[in-house]
Amino acid sequence: MIKALVLMLMVTAVHAGDLVLEHVSVVDVGNLTVNHEQTVWISGQQIKAIYPDHKARKSIPNDITRLDFSGKFVTPGLIDAHVHHATDPEHHDNRSRTMQFYQHYVRHGITAVRDMGGDARLLMGYKREALLDNIQAPDIYYSAIIAGPEFFTDPRTVASSKGHQSGTVPWIRAITHDSDWTQIIQQAQGIGATGIKIYRELPGDILEPLVNEAHKQGIQVWSHTYIYPATPLDAINAGVQVVSHADGLVGTSKRDVTAWFEQGGRDFQEILANADHHQVMTQMLDQDVILDATLVIFEQLGQQSELTQIRYELAKAMTKAAHQKGIKITTGTDFPVQDLADEPMLYRELKLLVEDVGMQPIEAIQAATWHAALALGIGDTHGQITVGRQANLAVFDQDPTANISHLSSLSHVLKNGQMVYRGMPPGLPFSAARKSGGQLWLSGQLGNVPGTKTLVAGGIKAEMQQTMINIGHVLQEQQLDFDDLLQCTLMLADMNEWGQANEVYRTFFGQTLPARSAFAAAGLALGARVELTCVAQL
Repeated sequence: MIKALVLMLMVTAVHAGDLVLEHVSVVDVGNLTVNHEQTVWISGQQIKAIYPDHKARKSIPNDITRLDFSGKFVTPGLIDAHVHHATDPEHHDNRSRTMQFYQHYVRHGITAVRDMGGDARLLMGYKREALLDNIQAPDIYYSAIIAGPEFFTDPRTVASSKGHQSGTVPWIRAITHDSDWTQIIQQAQGIGATGIKIYRELPGDILEPLVNEAHKQGIQVWSHTYIYPATPLDAINAGVQVVSHADGLVGTSKRDVTAWFEQGGRDFQEILANADHHQVMTQMLDQDVILDATLVIFEQLGQQSELTQIRYELAKAMTKAAHQKGIKITTGTDFPVQDLADEPMLYRELKLLVEDVGMQPIEAIQAATWHAALALGIGDTHGQITVGRQANLAVFDQDPTANISHLSSLSHVLKNGQMVYRGMPPGLPFSAARKSGGQLWLSGQLGNVPGTKTLVAGGIKAEMQQTMINIGHVLQEQQLDFDDLLQCTLMLADMNEWGQANEVYRTFFGQTLPARSAFAAAGLALGARVELTCVAQL
């Protein structure tokens, strides 16, 4: 109960105070332009105003925290529109591993993900924790899988529905012509799914009533390109909003490609010559269907065999044709495992869109932001940097619209209007914390905005609150919380502010307080009013 209370207090604290980003270049993914020398005012979780720098000083009060982002570039937060977590929660998809992936995403500027198939019993909880910022994670949107009964011997579906028969639960559902569409969609919504994912082993004539009911109930409809025996054209004509996997747009199933290969086929141009993808793409454009190309998974699988390399060539060709046609493309990786020491696979997906498809870097960024938000059904509130939208932002030291490799220059991430803690900034002459004798010794924390040397505005209470939040970030790194603290030392520039500092300090604890000393200290770093150092029990 105490931990729940502390987490609630932490979340309440995190969303206090406005933030101003000054002298920044704003990437406008709606108009495919970059607006230089801008000031972005963030209030709560939303963008309150955007001004040219020369107008900002007259329009924004002086008592707001300001960050000088001269020379930096800001984009909307990135979105990976095709991930898989909680597929096998007892093994590789356990909670610990999933939390590591979520942290990796958000610390690299990925502020939302679309999970295309997992155990919704877990995903629902993760989604709530991410929404409340109780865990370091992107916002999570997930699907309920819909397929024919033949599909549900797949071991992934068995693992994700453990405790029940695969195909009988709301998040992994087998359907036939006799299914109750209303109940199926209601139950998908009941487990928190943002959309249904039409997978495979379904005839074409079953799609329209299913999709119509989903639209009627206001839930998104996502589909594989080739559902087999239903075709891409069947899915698009039925009214799906997003189709995944570009290779399937040729109208030839994976099984057919394999059969062609086994009969000696090697030149993928033979498949393209016999494909009827032009009609499919015309319908996609007319109905504004978005393509989730998933190039990076084909690239990685293409290294395994000649057949998978052919599928990669098909995926590249279809994505390029879709882009030239004017179809909206979004960025999903569908990549199950990667070394967390590396950059996220989403960065590679964007690079492939530029290098293999011929997109301009700003178009690839648009695919990973606005188009991805549209694919998730949140295009009205996310995906662009405009007034009133969610303040999910990625900040770069170099211009990613000039060179997509500049994604590697990410310097800051904002989620829900607050700076994401990305670990200790490089170059500081100390560690955030060290372990010894069953204890965690924390370095002193100030009331600075994470990742910057800027103190929050608003006086001692604001600084004390941010100091406690910063202590909380270091504790969270070790899966600890405020009730694990044994002793703290409080240093104040002015002991007359002791009472005000205590008012804020006290709200971060339950009934049991750590031991504490307090004293006046002249010349705290950055001109801070307060510094706090603590020791926690491991």
